[in-house]
Amino acid sequence: MPESLSLRFFGPPQVSVQGEPLPRLRSRKGLQLLALLALRNGAAVERDFLIGTLWPESDGPAGQESLRKTLGDLRTALGSESERLSTPRRGTLQLSLAGEVFCDTVAFDAAITRWEKSGDLVQAEWAASLYRGPFLEGSPEDWVLRERQLREENAQAVLELLARRALESGDTTRALALGRRAEKIDPLRESVQRLLYQALTDGGDYPAALRAFRDFRVRLHEATHLGPDPQTLSLLQTLASTPRRLPQPALAHSEVSTAPTTSAGLRHFPHFFTPLRGRAPEQARLKELLQSAPLTTLVGMGGIGKTRLAVAATQGWPSAVFVDLTPLPRTAPPEAVLEALFRAVGVAGADALTRLQERVQESELLLVLDNGEPVLASLRNALAQLLQPSQRARFLVTSREPLRLRGERVLRLEPLDSTEAQALFYERAEAVGVTLRTDESETIAAICQRLAGLPLAIELAAARVALLSPAQLLERLAVPLRLLSGADLDLPERQRSLRAVLEDSCTLLEPQERAGLEALSVFVGPFRLDDAEAVLEPGHECLDILEALHHASLLVARQTGWTFLQPVRDFASEGLASAPSRERAARIRHAQYQARLAEEALRQIHQGIPAAERRLWECAEDRAAAFAWAESAGETELAAHLAWSHAAYLHDARRHREAEGLLKRGLTLTQNPTLQQDLGEAVAWLQLELGAIDRAQEWLVKATTLAPPTSSLLHLTSLLAFFQGRNTEARTPLWTAFELALSQENPLGGVQLLQSYVNRVRRSADPALLAALPEELEGAQRRIEELRSKEPARPTTLKALAFLHQLQGDPQNAVLLFERAIALYEDQSQPESVADARLQLARILFRTDQPEAAEAAILAAAQGHRSLGNEEAARQVLVNGLCFAKFTRWFGQALRLRAALAPELEILDPTYRARTTLFEGCVLMRQDTPEEARACLLDAAARFRWLGDPQTETVLRRLAAWTYIDEGDLERAEAEARRLLGKESTLYQEENEQRGVFLAECLRRRGRQEDAFAVLAPLVTIPEARLSRGLCWLAQGQLSLAEREFQTICTLGETAVSIEWFAYASLGLAQLAQEQGHASTARRGYEAVLARARRAEDRVGEKLARTAQERLEPKK
Repeated sequence: MPESLSLRFFGPPQVSVQGEPLPRLRSRKGLQLLALLALRNGAAVERDFLIGTLWPESDGPAGQESLRKTLGDLRTALGSESERLSTPRRGTLQLSLAGEVFCDTVAFDAAITRWEKSGDLVQAEWAASLYRGPFLEGSPEDWVLRERQLREENAQAVLELLARRALESGDTTRALALGRRAEKIDPLRESVQRLLYQALTDGGDYPAALRAFRDFRVRLHEATHLGPDPQTLSLLQTLASTPRRLPQPALAHSEVSTAPTTSAGLRHFPHFFTPLRGRAPEQARLKELLQSAPLTTLVGMGGIGKTRLAVAATQGWPSAVFVDLTPLPRTAPPEAVLEALFRAVGVAGADALTRLQERVQESELLLVLDNGEPVLASLRNALAQLLQPSQRARFLVTSREPLRLRGERVLRLEPLDSTEAQALFYERAEAVGVTLRTDESETIAAICQRLAGLPLAIELAAARVALLSPAQLLERLAVPLRLLSGADLDLPERQRSLRAVLEDSCTLLEPQERAGLEALSVFVGPFRLDDAEAVLEPGHECLDILEALHHASLLVARQTGWTFLQPVRDFASEGLASAPSRERAARIRHAQYQARLAEEALRQIHQGIPAAERRLWECAEDRAAAFAWAESAGETELAAHLAWSHAAYLHDARRHREAEGLLKRGLTLTQNPTLQQDLGEAVAWLQLELGAIDRAQEWLVKATTLAPPTSSLLHLTSLLAFFQGRNTEARTPLWTAFELALSQENPLGGVQLLQSYVNRVRRSADPALLAALPEELEGAQRRIEELRSKEPARPTTLKALAFLHQLQGDPQNAVLLFERAIALYEDQSQPESVADARLQLARILFRTDQPEAAEAAILAAAQGHRSLGNEEAARQVLVNGLCFAKFTRWFGQALRLRAALAPELEILDPTYRARTTLFEGCVLMRQDTPEEARACLLDAAARFRWLGDPQTETVLRRLAAWTYIDEGDLERAEAEARRLLGKESTLYQEENEQRGVFLAECLRRRGRQEDAFAVLAPLVTIPEARLSRGLCWLAQGQLSLAEREFQTICTLGETAVSIEWFAYASLGLAQLAQEQGHASTARRGYEAVLARARRAEDRVGEKLARTAQERLEPKK
């Protein structure tokens, strides 16, 4: 796949998003802003610095407006990648370069830094290949010129160095090419001119050197009125007197010459005529191990570059011998291995072993034993006779698996990273006479990713560009093993094709291990031990097979589980496909397991087990692959089950349209009424998420007729009744669903249904439903207490009771019950459940005005997951904690949790990243920083649009528009409110009414109470409309009417209305008391709101309360 974002600022700027060119920006400043942020390599940049750099002539407000407009234009153009632009802290802007992003200037700067520190010519080569021309060519601004000059100097330095090295090695063609590039940067630089004259003369073309000198002398005089310096003139005189030579051909780029070197102290080492790519850290680590360990084994799959790294790391060793063990037969005994060592070191006779042991003990000899895997057992035996505790000699073995001897240190070689893999591809393409175009870089990156960064595979693929374009090559890599062959003829047969390399590795496996390799190739993502056990044939020892494959470097161990490099998976899949009956059996086991795994995860999610959601996400790739196979193989019922479970993941990932399409495909595959009902119900939930209430009702009716309703279906029936204004009809299905959940021993799921119902009742303010709630909740408590009496040590029942006590307004007992549940989890040694329960406890602590304890519980929960090695779960805990803190209006805690997340924002899942940005924007609204809040909310809106969630996107755009009220720009706010109301919408009725409240507030604050009343009149669903009406009555002096509205809001409580509006209602009541002459009551009300705002670090609430309090003072 191409990079999701490609930034090329050298030469004519080229920016592409998902492989497509960036849409045209309104001005050049947008591209310059992108470049300026990219130069900081992911670091936050002060907005003031950006304004001063890009708009130095603008004053504060004008510059801020210019930045806002340019940033908005850039976000729009970046589309799905706009989420990379964020505000990590107040007054800053950041461009994330994490993930699949390439930026030529960042890569160039990094290569220059590594070259300057280590002198590594590989880094110099990479820097030279990245430089295509002046930075932001065509931009004359001062800051651009400064950045351009710095990089021109660095490019000049590496080009000169590489040209000089090419001259020293006799490659005059390359020296000329590099010199010409350096000359373009600075045509008057005489050191470059001297290189060119030398290269032309050494290549046999002295007349051309003389012409070049004459042209340069004219240019130099026209520019400076000076002549060439004495060193240049001296070189010309020397070249003129040097005997002419015929042009010399460049060295062939053959890969390996097995002739021994003539260097003193080094024997039998192979020669390499191309640079070693991207192995600087491994080379340094290998050198460290050779200094400290008697035996080091360099382990990696075939074709990964073990031999080349071993040779590079041993350069400079005082006495080293290279022994290629490939010629030995696989059945060679230990004596044959020892004999090879005797010959290499130069010892013979009956006492050869003793003499070699003495050399090992006393000399600083380095023995490099290459390709040890064919004779691994014999090599192990031979080395066991030579290794000694106090030896001075060192052994370096390259092998596809470790020797597993005492004292051995193992260094596993990983594939090349994306940058180095692409550099290798370009280099090998040039070796076959092909110069690739710059606009093909995305395709080349996709090729390297498809080949998993495996050096041999990249070299074999690059050799094909003489016949195929990169695009054609990428297309044909769908079947890579047929394509990747035909390497240089001087290579061993086993290295001339990728298939041969992998086949050679597999000859070392036992039959059961090879069958296991092929069966496990059905996994497309990482898998765990229990996953592998479900797919392997019955009777196969799973752990032994995984260990054997890992030792053979065919299976990679990652933090997320086991996985294959793509070429290995392709090879194993090909082997599996050659046995159709075995392949079908393996794929059925895989698909059935994925269906069971997902359905169990969904069941646990409904029981409130957060870890289950993570498992659902981890297996998404494999579940999608299993569905695709089952559908194509005619396993329709299995495919329908997978469609239902995978759609749940897509729904959680906010990929609603994909989920809907998959569910409808599932409905066409099954005749099972229960499964049809599950699929139809899922479509109905999706329609509800998208705000399509009528369509949701249609699908609900269809699902209800297919099978007896589930608790989830009854819950949906209740919710739709609320959304359609049929409040009294919402009660029966919900309480039926609660009883059904209890009958299935799922009290926590039942209470979660009640939480949804209670919140809806309170928001509806329906008098009959509100009056019935206390008695109904007491009845629910009695039912759960009955379950608890049967199973007192069940933590989930205690958690259910805790949530129920919270609903009943008894937070103290809720906290106590949660603490008991945590203690039970600890007694039962369930650390993951302990962490999850602490997160849930934090929610109650926030609600009971214990923010410090809540924050501590969240951090403890995150640390609990980290101690289990689950970093992703820890990040999710922090995101959810931020959510709880925001919704309960503890903004200080929210800001600190956001700061704890800051170092890991770039690796958050896109959905969690979007949620984090949403919460941050809402918190910033209460910090009295409307501009930053607006930028953050619009950023979040763009993220949710990319995730396919229009409901959340439009809510965020309304909140972003609300910040104009906070800035005092009521005219702009009203215009935005009218624009939002004028848009055709299929959203929830509630969101449409929220838009109405937004407009009414704009009108009220502009003194147009009657217009505000007209807008509020039809709004009956949400309590915010009541509050807005109360504020209008208060402005008109209708105190009794205002008091009625405010009292209703305060009676409903904070859970029924956003906590900010609850504060407004409290302030409204205090202001009423002031108007009625009850100054002490008013003062207590203001002081209570002010104290809460200060403790919560709510700057807006604090300002409102202080302003109201100041109005009270004259009335003393």
